[in-house]
Amino acid sequence: MAPLVVAVGSPNWDTMAYVPDSFLSTQGLPRGDARPFSDGNDFEQLKEAARTVSSSSASQCGGCACNTAKVLACLGCDTAFCGCLGSNSVGESFRAALAQHHVKDITVQADSATGEVLCLVTPDGERSFAYRTGVASDSLRSAQLCEALDRVEGEGLDLVYFDIYTFLCPENAAEVPTVDRTVKKCRVERRSARKASRRLMVWEQKLA
Repeated sequence: MAPLVVAVGSPNWDTMAYVPDSFLSTQGLPRGDARPFSDGNDFEQLKEAARTVSSSSASQCGGCACNTAKVLACLGCDTAFCGCLGSNSVGESFRAALAQHHVKDITVQADSATGEVLCLVTPDGERSFAYRTGVASDSLRSAQLCEALDRVEGEGLDLVYFDIYTFLCPENAAEVPTVDRTVKKCRVERRSARKASRRLMVWEQKLA
């Protein structure tokens, strides 16, 4: 069984749009910077305006941990992603994208909207960002993560990767020891299973 890597972090639905320089000034967005949006309707209007003037645009599941899981999957690793997703259509699109990238979905559903990032690329290659936090990384509690890890415990869980933003939340940092104990427990049980398998092979050889 190949080792399983679980990436844990805050999921974002990323949209990249190539826009003219005038778009940033028209929308009052700082060039080369990032602006948060607390109002979901304002953010949706900005996304629609960007699509209207964009020469090209694309959306994909993202966030540091998710991107790590996707790259590892492309390299042939068995990977899974855990984070809080909203129950809206963006959350559904995120889950569908995970499947397309062959990343196991062990996400946790939350009541608020999924986080989104809009990356606006001007002709000179400069990137400017707009984002709405949505379900932040601090929405995922250790008990939820441990339960998610239990779902893949029998699949060779070997490594749990956290993005740095997870540890910027004091609540999450305090709960890391609980998660660490769960991961170590999975590793011990996996080693025990391997030893039992080797003993069985030895007995089979003796009987043969």
